[in-house]
Amino acid sequence: MIVLYDSLLSVLFFALISLCIAEALYFKGNEGYITTANTTAVCMGWVAFLPLVIYRGIELFLSKGQKLIFSVLLAITIILAIYIFYSLLVRANKISGKAYFRNIVVTGMLVFIFEQFHYNTYLLKTFLLGISILSGLTLAIVQRKYKQNKNDALWRLFIAFGISLLGLTAYFEYYNKSIILLMLQSIGVIIILMGLAVNFKNAVKISFNKKIDELEKQNRRLFEAEVQVLKYAYKDQITGLPNYSSFHSTLTSCIGSKKNHSIYLLYLDLDDFRRVNAVVGFAEGNEILKACSQVITSILPPKDKLFRTNGSRFALIHYGDMQSAQTLSDLVIKTVNDAEELRTNSYFRQGVSIGITVVEPDKDFNTIVNQAEIAMYKVKEQSKNNYLYFNELHEQEYKKLLELEGKLKNATKDNVWNIYLQPQVSVDNNEIIGLEALIRWFDGDRYIPPDEFIPLAEKNGLIINIGDDVINKVFALMRDCRANYACDLKFSINVSAVEIFDPSFIERMRRYIEEYEIDPSLVTLELTETAILDNVQEAQVILSELREMKLSISIDDFGSGFTSLYYLSHLPIDEVKIDKSFIDNIIDSEKDKIMLNHFTQLCHDLGLRVVAEGVETNEQLDYVKSIGCDLYQGYYFSKPLSYENMCKSFSGKTEVKSS
Repeated sequence: MIVLYDSLLSVLFFALISLCIAEALYFKGNEGYITTANTTAVCMGWVAFLPLVIYRGIELFLSKGQKLIFSVLLAITIILAIYIFYSLLVRANKISGKAYFRNIVVTGMLVFIFEQFHYNTYLLKTFLLGISILSGLTLAIVQRKYKQNKNDALWRLFIAFGISLLGLTAYFEYYNKSIILLMLQSIGVIIILMGLAVNFKNAVKISFNKKIDELEKQNRRLFEAEVQVLKYAYKDQITGLPNYSSFHSTLTSCIGSKKNHSIYLLYLDLDDFRRVNAVVGFAEGNEILKACSQVITSILPPKDKLFRTNGSRFALIHYGDMQSAQTLSDLVIKTVNDAEELRTNSYFRQGVSIGITVVEPDKDFNTIVNQAEIAMYKVKEQSKNNYLYFNELHEQEYKKLLELEGKLKNATKDNVWNIYLQPQVSVDNNEIIGLEALIRWFDGDRYIPPDEFIPLAEKNGLIINIGDDVINKVFALMRDCRANYACDLKFSINVSAVEIFDPSFIERMRRYIEEYEIDPSLVTLELTETAILDNVQEAQVILSELREMKLSISIDDFGSGFTSLYYLSHLPIDEVKIDKSFIDNIIDSEKDKIMLNHFTQLCHDLGLRVVAEGVETNEQLDYVKSIGCDLYQGYYFSKPLSYENMCKSFSGKTEVKSS
């Protein structure tokens, strides 16, 4: 029993001396660090308790040499046990590697010393007493100096005082103890345990506070991440300007403002920017957009704000009157025109069209934006590179547009489209080679031309359904033509940019061809130059897939837009249709004659078929024959007719060539 008591007391001394030395060596004024080191050192001592008890039980049976060897092994075992414990604690509390390694070394050394001096208890206990008191008092003073937690200083004083009481018994043998000495030792142990209890409570408290701090840091990081997400959600990634979402939020707030009568919306669009992308590429085009946003922002009044809404379009919220809005528009146009960083070459000047409208409280976001957009489109129709206010005339046109859009939706729903056909005739023998399918819409007795409703259908997305209806109707006519007239004519179908770039367009074409049992080699898809300009690279891929399906590709109205001979040599096309504007002028314009002559020869050298559109006179026909056009179409031969009238007019009267 005495041996067990001696062992317990020795372990207690061992834990305390380890604790005090560890803190004396590694105190750095960090409260959390000290608490972690304290807790670790105390637990470390109790880890060593079991091996020491085992040693006390077998030491009577060991020689002096065996005791020495066992002491070394015991020290190593304890060091390993403490190392494992420390490794776990390091992961939990992030103690520095140097600190716990040095503590292990010190602990092992103390265990070894303790075992070697076991029989010289006076020397050992004097050694422990001196270091313990010195360390405890030193740390208590340091704790007071740095004004650390009072409980931290209190438990060190408790332990120093408890060790002092135990030290008084260092010169007496345990076998001759008096009751007073035992009581002193017991009181000393109780005081030490009180100090450890205070330390443990403080350690738990600080550990809890550290967890709270970690949670607060984590919440702060999450908040910062949310701020970043919101920042990118309202920021355009190319120009760095606020994007459409930010524009919607800001303009909506302006509408609700009491001072919105002094706010104007300027809706900007860079002129012919699709053409710029086609010439310089999309990467350089993005740099031009970025530079444009910078030069415009640099001239804005302090309160005004610029947004990039989409593509080459910008929205500018201006705080001022009509005169200041006009002055600002002039300045924006001049700045964009003169900016060197916006020029793709020495002779090109970037233009910008601006629509202006006042922000009124009785109108919603969509109405205000549509008004500014309509005014901007009017600028593009008239001259480009200018500005225009939205006025009552535009308001009437806008209402007509809304009315037309409503009728267009109903017409699409009811599939009221009529298909008219215009013959494509061989220049050599006047035989009908094919038919171009043209959509016709009759609203009651009123005929609405395609150039009036097709752009609107492309804008609101109805063109996909309209295009599908047209394709189905044309394929049905092709099937009927083959069944009832035993001839297979080529049919040309006009396809818009929105249709061709729709992801499901190719699959739908395959399905319709199978459904109507159509020979795809008899189908020609006609696209305008502007449709291809939207995305030349993607157009190449799509047109290649269509040609693999044995469909023919034709470029319609060639020469009416931004003509690039690049398309003729790089795009997978089969046919080029010369725009009617060239045919109208060939009789009187020598330049047009020379141009068409060389152009036709170039197309033939590239293996392309040439069709002349809008031939209305015999002189025009003679000329297109002379320059070698393959086909022609126009009122000279026939105006567009319904399928029934086409069959009545040409069946048995004009030779029709079967393919």
